[in-house]
Formats: sequence, structure tokens, C-alpha cells
Amino acid sequence: MKSWVECGQDPALFWRFTLQEVELVIEAAVARLDREQRLALEIAWQTANLTGISFNSPKKFPSLSRFLPRKKGRARPSVEAIKAIALTINAMNGGEVREK
Repeated sequence: MKSWVECGQDPALFWRFTLQEVELVIEAAVARLDREQRLALEIAWQTANLTGISFNSPKKFPSLSRFLPRKKGRARPSVEAIKAIALTINAMNGGEVREK
């Protein structure tokens, strides 16, 4: 739920979604924040580059890729791990586990 709130979502809505829907919303928010960060970095780099050209040699200016974060592969939790987390949260809130 911490990640849900950090993504700017309403805590009251958290319990109305399935775990797959929660994951989808969080992944979408992370992708949006990554795009916004990349755009801000590109704008800052372009501004610095244009400012630097007027005072210095443009060939010495560092490339944009030096400042962009490197892509990291994110390990996805298994279904069993997600189920264990859900059962733990359920037990912490005094819920019962019902078998189908």
C-alpha cells in the first residue's frame, strides 16, 4: 500500500482493486514518472548545451547519455510471493482464509 500512496493514489481505493490491477496502476505511475524525469533531464541538458556553446567549445560538452539513468531489469514477484503477502495482510487485519 505504501507504493500505492507514493504513486499518488487514494488509500481508500487500494482495497477495491485486485493485486493485478494495483500492480498495473503502480507500473503505469512509475512509467509516467520515468518519462517526466527523462524529459526534465533532456531539457536541462539542452539548456546547458545551448548556453555552453556560446561560451565554450561544443565538442567538449558531455553527451546526454552520460546523465540518463541506465535501464535496470526489475524482478517480478511470483504469484506465490504475492499470495503470501496478501495472506499476511489479511491475517494482520484479522481476516479469515476461505478455501474454494
